[in-house]
Amino acid sequence: MSDGAQERKSDNVAAAPSAGARRLRYVTWGSTGTVLALTIACIVIAASRTPPALVQAPPRVANVEVQRVVAEPFDATLVLPARIEADRSAAINAEATGRLQEWLVKEGETVEAGRTVAVLNTDQLKAQLGQMRAKRLSAEKSVAVYEQQLALARVALEHAQKEASALEIDLSAARSDLAVAEKEYERIKPLAESEVLTATDLDVAANALTQRQLAVKKVVEAIDRAGVSVQSARVSIMQSEAALDLGKAQVDEADEGMKGIAVALAKCELKAPFAGRFEKYLVKPGEVVTAGQPLGRMYDLTHLRARVDVADRYVAFLDPGSAALESYLALAMPGVERHIKAAVILPGLPKLTGGAYEGLKLDAVIENVAHASDAASNTFHVELRFENPGEALKEGMIVQARIDYLRYPDAITIPLKAIQVADVGPRVLVAERRDGKDFAAVRDVEPVAIKGESVLVSRGVAAGDRLIVAGMKGVIHGEEVNVVMEDGALAGGAPERGAAGNAAAP
Repeated sequence: MSDGAQERKSDNVAAAPSAGARRLRYVTWGSTGTVLALTIACIVIAASRTPPALVQAPPRVANVEVQRVVAEPFDATLVLPARIEADRSAAINAEATGRLQEWLVKEGETVEAGRTVAVLNTDQLKAQLGQMRAKRLSAEKSVAVYEQQLALARVALEHAQKEASALEIDLSAARSDLAVAEKEYERIKPLAESEVLTATDLDVAANALTQRQLAVKKVVEAIDRAGVSVQSARVSIMQSEAALDLGKAQVDEADEGMKGIAVALAKCELKAPFAGRFEKYLVKPGEVVTAGQPLGRMYDLTHLRARVDVADRYVAFLDPGSAALESYLALAMPGVERHIKAAVILPGLPKLTGGAYEGLKLDAVIENVAHASDAASNTFHVELRFENPGEALKEGMIVQARIDYLRYPDAITIPLKAIQVADVGPRVLVAERRDGKDFAAVRDVEPVAIKGESVLVSRGVAAGDRLIVAGMKGVIHGEEVNVVMEDGALAGGAPERGAAGNAAAP
């Protein structure tokens, strides 16, 4: 094939695809135009039609239950867990070291105050008591001997004193005789010198004078000896008295020793400090115990104490001795009265179907309020005292302590279920009557205290207001409501209105 023919064939092959592409573009644009035209036609037709009338739904009216607010007394109450303790409890401790002989009571037995519950072995003490009695008997006999010696010494003293008195008389007589002899000698001497009398007469007078002088000297010496005898008798009396005092002291010492042994024997008998129940044996018979070692415990369960931990903000209201509290209530909480009433509640057993059986409630009194807080919990210990009927409750049981501490005579209380919590705080809805219809109105309330399902409020509602307690879900301020129940009874002549009316429900 020539070169020219080949070039013409190549041009024809290249020109064929260009014609097919043009046909495809024509088809695409044609289809798009057709769809656009149809769409515009539909829009024009729809816009030219008259719209159908809209069907209005009937207004929604909620069915609600209302309760009229009534002013009534309200007691502010603390409900706290408490632990029961015996009114009196004590350990039976050994007062002396010894061996436990036997127990005289059984575990759990009721004993009277002063009854002996256990005894220690007293063999050694009884032997010491026998020795002390023998010592006392010996001392008593010594006292009898010393009393006889004292009596003899007193007789000897009396005899010596009498002899001394007699010698004093003899001395007076001897001196009188001496004076006569001296006068006789002085009378005879001049006569003998003048030879009226003889020398013999003078010698006789001189001899008589000498004899009288010797007699006086003898009597004086006898008086001295009598004085020594008197002194000796007095010394004997003093010695006898000292010996007698020593003997009596030995008797007293023996008596005191026996008293001490009697006290030790009494300590070997462990007695109940009060009437109550003996708990259990801590030591078995035959074991050696030391002074102060606990052998058992006793509990008086006729009355019990419930120990409660109260926060510091409430403890001032529970102190009966606080005189400033009345002034504080008058200034800070006008109209509020101080009203303290306590009770201890033992919760009932749970039911299989839910809830619990009725518990046991016992009236109590506040026995003690601590004046210092616990270092660990910063709470104050408060003790409630109450009777234990039949001693049914035991130490260590956990119960509820209910303490009323303030009373609001004209309080406004509302059901807890009526309160709705919003961003701005707690609110309630009340039904206000206008033009024969009921409308919901929002009231902001300020709760003060809660007790069970009732809430004490200080503002927001007043006595006579119709509080919505059920069916308030979705109800807003100013919305009409249908009151179907009022104060627990069906509202008379109040038919349900609105196809979307809802049944009263919490």
